[in-house]
Amino acid sequence: MENLPASRSEKNSRYLTAVLILLVGTVAIYFRFFDLRHYPGWYSDEGNHIDLAENWMQGEWRNYGVLGAPYSQRPPLYMYTVATAMSIFGTDITVSRGVGAIASLITIALTALIAWKALGRKEGILTFCMGAVAPWIVVFGRLGLTYNLMGFFFLFSLLALWYYLKTASAYWLAGSAVSAALAFATDYLGIFCGITISVALLVCRPRSIIRFVAIYLLVLVICFIPVILVNSKIFFLDTWNTIFWRGVVQSTSSSLISILINYSELLRRESWILIGLCGLFLIKDDPLRNILLTAVGLSLLVVTRAYTPVGVGLHYLMHLFPIFALGLAVFMLRAYETLKVLFNGQLSTLTLRISTSRNSAEICSANSRISKASSFVSALLAAMIVFTPLAWMFLSSFAMVTYKTDYIFTGNDDLRLVEVNSANQVREFLSTHTTPDDLVIGSPVLIWGLPTMNRADFLAALAYNGYKPNNYIDVDKMRYRNELTMERATFIVLDPLAEEFAPLVLPGMNLWLENIHAWPVVFEAGNIRVYQR
Repeated sequence: MENLPASRSEKNSRYLTAVLILLVGTVAIYFRFFDLRHYPGWYSDEGNHIDLAENWMQGEWRNYGVLGAPYSQRPPLYMYTVATAMSIFGTDITVSRGVGAIASLITIALTALIAWKALGRKEGILTFCMGAVAPWIVVFGRLGLTYNLMGFFFLFSLLALWYYLKTASAYWLAGSAVSAALAFATDYLGIFCGITISVALLVCRPRSIIRFVAIYLLVLVICFIPVILVNSKIFFLDTWNTIFWRGVVQSTSSSLISILINYSELLRRESWILIGLCGLFLIKDDPLRNILLTAVGLSLLVVTRAYTPVGVGLHYLMHLFPIFALGLAVFMLRAYETLKVLFNGQLSTLTLRISTSRNSAEICSANSRISKASSFVSALLAAMIVFTPLAWMFLSSFAMVTYKTDYIFTGNDDLRLVEVNSANQVREFLSTHTTPDDLVIGSPVLIWGLPTMNRADFLAALAYNGYKPNNYIDVDKMRYRNELTMERATFIVLDPLAEEFAPLVLPGMNLWLENIHAWPVVFEAGNIRVYQR
């Protein structure tokens, strides 16, 4: 009979946990899928992935007029996935975004599961809450980019490694190898989970490294076989060049200085990442902490060597966002417990001083009530200080998703996203006025899904005409589908990305803009204009 209250309490706790998980899961689903087509605005790289998937549906490995994918710089697994989804649901940015949103949602749930298993129920639930409502994770999780899908494979491979180090099960070793290979086949940054696992195995279980590498390479070959069968020479050439060209430091300073500057700027601009990193160091499970910190550290080292991962470069860290959510949860819980103990001690001291003026009988009768009140007030004060940011995160994400109010992509973080209603009008005009032979040039996210496959973005068109950025690989003209010149173009589409950002990074863009502005404008919607030769 004495166990009945405890049993009832445990049952109530389980019901409360289930309700809380269901509520957070509902919020996470809403924040990732509500009006997915219209918010956020369309990001340039999303157009490249859709075009690659469109070409793959036709049995070709092309990207905006170029044989292969030298400028997209991505392996093919995400394009396989998007092409499969579009063959079922149709060619649309909602489909590619849906793939990323589903992957993002599953990854957050997986992160929460890791936290629950390794650290405890509170850590798991708070990690789920953090991943569900944090505005950076929410908004980037709605974009149709490779990093969301890669992030799932990246995290699962680390989870499998953690279980393998605990159990020595061959199934977990195989799972880590398969998932690590799929991460690399989705995005080249996925190589770091493979490196992390290799290092961990060399330190803890060196005899397993051969099996891991064998499975890893086998899965990579299977993933790459379809593209290899289409054009093996081009695929291997692009992969080789991308791996070596992509790591070139874009600044003139040394690698070490670049890392220090870019990493400092990241922590200055993105304080939530700083707190997440601090939280990772507070993880009590040694193997899990070491695995996560190694994977995060390697990713940050390489990314900050070549880029400043803030603003337009923050997406290079998207696959680490769920891990940062776990770190945030651990940090906040540790801060909450510390503050609660501190406040409770201060309140107890204060009440003790006050009670010394009363008689002993009054003190004895009030001790229990004072202790309970002190604990309650301490917990409330600590929660108000530590967990208030969660309320802001929820309200911020709700305002962005529901009312299209941007709190992130502004100022220095402006990604020059395309306004969706204007883009839809422009694309409708182009769809009704182009033929399969017309050449259309524009920003990648505006020219996918047109009746003509003879289309090119400004990077490919300018490179064809001899204006190639230094940080992109050289592409032989024989690989171009057609002549990508202004003289051959039927329509050229200009938006703020083309007129404001492209001249900063694409040689020859200013000269092209001068010539294009002399053409007649045949259609205009918002800040997007269509010029016809």
